[in-house]
Amino acid sequence: MSPYTHLTLKDRESILVGIRSGKTLEVIAKFIGRSKSTISREISRNGGRQSYSASDAQARYERARVGSRRPAFLRDQKFATAWFDTSLNCTGHQNRLRAVWPLRTVPSISVTLQSIAGFTWII
Repeated sequence: MSPYTHLTLKDRESILVGIRSGKTLEVIAKFIGRSKSTISREISRNGGRQSYSASDAQARYERARVGSRRPAFLRDQKFATAWFDTSLNCTGHQNRLRAVWPLRTVPSISVTLQSIAGFTWII
């Protein structure tokens, strides 16, 4: 697990208060427990000292976070089943998985759609 965490809205508001009160990057960084370079990048990418907005910076961050995630279509079992059946020749992938990982010792184990999805990302 990474020791790094994303800036929160509270952190961004503290940055804004520090900017408005004329504090240096070093003072702001120590106050919220971050590195000076983190504060510098945050201010630079969100308008600079003159036009920094905590709410705008948070909204930009949230849009980027949502856009960076892979769609979780496998949560909807009906959709996933239909997609695999029409797009991937599900039976063919099941047979390939069984060939790669023979399950002779535990015959009751079956290949799930989730394992097929993981396997198709690998090949």
